[in-house]
Amino acid sequence: MTAGAAERTAPPAVHAPAPAPRRRPLWIPLLEGGGLVAFALLAGGAVARIVRALEVGDLPLVASALFAGLLAADFVSGVGHWLFDRCLSETTPLLGPLAVRAFREHHADPQALLSHGFVELNGETALAMLPLLGVAAALPDPGSGRAAAFVHVALVSMAALLVATNSLHRLAHARRAPRLAARLQRVGLLLSPVHHARHHAAAHDRAYCITVGWWNPLLDRVGFFAALERALARLGLPPGAA
Repeated sequence: MTAGAAERTAPPAVHAPAPAPRRRPLWIPLLEGGGLVAFALLAGGAVARIVRALEVGDLPLVASALFAGLLAADFVSGVGHWLFDRCLSETTPLLGPLAVRAFREHHADPQALLSHGFVELNGETALAMLPLLGVAAALPDPGSGRAAAFVHVALVSMAALLVATNSLHRLAHARRAPRLAARLQRVGLLLSPVHHARHHAAAHDRAYCITVGWWNPLLDRVGFFAALERALARLGLPPGAA
């Protein structure tokens, strides 16, 4: 399927615009802050284990694992973004107030993202990454072999990049990004405003990946998310039904 065909057949948005932003209940920032602290402790321990296990000659392995983690993070960011935009609702237990509402408000007022602090931007993702770090801790030690080392580096880098995703996403909305970030956006190493603007056009039904956006051209061209929605509909779970 061509990119044009995928766009013509993409289903319309199924949710109404979000209401005006409201004061967040106290439990949300407390939970987000706790998630960030827990993530920092677990990720720090994982990095320490990796550093102890690796040698200078392992740098090519580390580079390839970091790249794999980046690709995985970008893909997962798209799947999560699609779920929040198209499948879940603001009344979904826990995820509704923590994540879905913020994404819906972001569609109504994209620039509101610029006023969010570090905890609000990244806390919910830090919470979501705790199980992944738990899996990494349960795996064989990174010193037990090259495959184990690769998996540890890839998982930890993926988790860290996903926690940073909303901060990278905010840079794509900044009126003037820092000079280094702007240069990286121009060469495609960070999500750029021009690339991300495709998501905010019309029905918000494409360009879901927001870590770096590298997966978006392929996923949009093949109609990946539209196909997922059709599959859910066949199972009796149309978009917006959650």
